[in-house]
Amino acid sequence: MKIQLFFSTEPVIDAKSEVELHKGIRLLTVVQFTTGKTWSDPQIAIVDTGAPISLVPPKIWKKCSFDSLGETVLRGVIPKKECAMPVKVAKICLRLLDPEYVTEEIETNAYLAQIDNIPLVIGFEKLLSEFNVFFSYYTQNAFVEEVR
Repeated sequence: MKIQLFFSTEPVIDAKSEVELHKGIRLLTVVQFTTGKTWSDPQIAIVDTGAPISLVPPKIWKKCSFDSLGETVLRGVIPKKECAMPVKVAKICLRLLDPEYVTEEIETNAYLAQIDNIPLVIGFEKLLSEFNVFFSYYTQNAFVEEVR
């Protein structure tokens, strides 16, 4: 089964000169999380092949079922202390969907952020490691394919 992904392209504009610096291209999917007895509303998520695990903002994870594993600090490419973000680490269940198909439930680890002004990110843990991933921005074709 293939789940279709899609692209978002938005210009990145310099704040001072208002000149376009580059295209902001994102690979996106639609995801739902378990809320106990049912599934959450569909959410658009960034598929990030550079992220080790998924990152979920509180406006989503506070409505979901999860098992807390601990806490840590998430750091990005900038090693400054003020750029570190405290997160919970938890097991969470989700599924990907498109207009035609829905994956089986996928249990994965995720970072649960403490602030809402971050994007929902789907990373490698369990998801991209257990699916074939294909994307071509040039042809505007992208999908994940279950390999089980």
